[in-house]
Amino acid sequence: MQMTLKYGLISLLKIIFNLAFSFLLVSLIFINKSINSLEMPNNLNSEIVEELRIKVPKKYKKEWLKAEKEVWDKWLETKDGFLGRKIYWDEKRSQGLLLVTWESKQKWKKISEDEVLKIQKQFEGKVKEYLDINSNPFDLIYEGELFREK
Repeated sequence: MQMTLKYGLISLLKIIFNLAFSFLLVSLIFINKSINSLEMPNNLNSEIVEELRIKVPKKYKKEWLKAEKEVWDKWLETKDGFLGRKIYWDEKRSQGLLLVTWESKQKWKKISEDEVLKIQKQFEGKVKEYLDINSNPFDLIYEGELFREK
């Protein structure tokens, strides 16, 4: 009986040790992830890429590209901190991907929302003119920020 109690106590201590060790590992993993997320590039002076995904029906692709170049390209080229823009087409999803590179987030975000909305209205006006329609058929699906890995 005493021998069974001794082995039971040893088994119980092993279980407690394993649980404590597991808790410690899980805690370290979550703490490490928190530390890593704090270290993500959030520097206002680092190069940044604005990522935009837009729903573009295939039948309107040509007019979409034309309006992008006539309105957004011309305007972007006048903005301090603008480094370039790439436009990609995903035929399978009928989506446009726009990657706009800025010298820094600080310079990009200096542009007022009112100014951006004004240019967006010009863009939509061109689209409506080219397509002879009353509304903009290009919906914004996603907008995000990308930082270059160091």
